[in-house]
Amino acid sequence: MAVGWAVFRNYVGHAKEIYGDITDYPRFFLMPPTALVEADEHGNNVVALSSAEDHIDHEVE
Repeated sequence: MAVGWAVFRNYVGHAKEIYGDITDYPRFFLMPPTALVEADEHGNNVVALSSAEDHIDHEVE
């Protein structure tokens, strides 16, 4: 079950930043429940990133 809609490369500047193609229309996708990260009572959280990745692109909403 998806928890929300998201837009992929909806800004030309972001598409260029990640060396992506620039399209006339944005691409939409669904986010799974595992895409959410819950913060503690102080608003903090820790996210473990895989060391195997060459580049991590993050978004915060």
